[in-house]
Amino acid sequence: MLYLYNLFIQANSFGTPVMQALFMQFPEDEMTFDKDRQFLLGSAVMVCPTLEEGAESVWVYFPACPWYSIWDLHRVANGGEVLENYPAPLDTINVFVRGGSVLPVVWEESGIIPTAELVLNSPDISLFCYLDDTGAALGTLLIDDGYSENKDREVHRVQFKISNQQFEIIPVTMGTKDMVRVVSSVSIGGVVLPGGDVEVMVGDMKQCDVIYDASSRVLVVKQLQSEPGKLVTTDTHSIVTWKA
Repeated sequence: MLYLYNLFIQANSFGTPVMQALFMQFPEDEMTFDKDRQFLLGSAVMVCPTLEEGAESVWVYFPACPWYSIWDLHRVANGGEVLENYPAPLDTINVFVRGGSVLPVVWEESGIIPTAELVLNSPDISLFCYLDDTGAALGTLLIDDGYSENKDREVHRVQFKISNQQFEIIPVTMGTKDMVRVVSSVSIGGVVLPGGDVEVMVGDMKQCDVIYDASSRVLVVKQLQSEPGKLVTTDTHSIVTWKA
């Protein structure tokens, strides 16, 4: 996952822990102090593994904010609550994402988790977005050359910001040309709109490949174009808007 690679870049540059206990992000929540069967990856992702042989469910505490299932973007908890028998099939590790987050992902349609080499060399990325209760989210993309240890090395840094039904892609530092990525798709969980017909724009250009599921509140936009034949890339400031 590109998000995980970004965490290691931050750890190398700033010493930020990749794996964190829950209380590091929620220090005012006493319920997090003794939780040793779930952990955070960075500030956004919470992992709740099955630790007992034969168990088919897990006990999960969700700190106070919205939480989503990582891959289908369905909201599973409002926060500040315990789910004592959350399903844990044998082939699944429960991973949740904090509302208000944007995760950059290199995603294989086959569902196969890509290798680190593919993450670094893939020309495309997908953005998985999980809205908070105000309809906002923030995230960052960091791409470097994959091997330099110098903290002053070139890095392509991009910020993602969602608010008021508007998604901004904001390049901060450009890095080198081969660090630029095509934004192949944007998936947003927590989108509340009346009806099922949604119009999505990139600047002044209407997008054609749009799916909105009102029941799950998930909006997916593929093949984003800023003008005919020109795909959205991470080196250009782009604004994506949507409305019913």
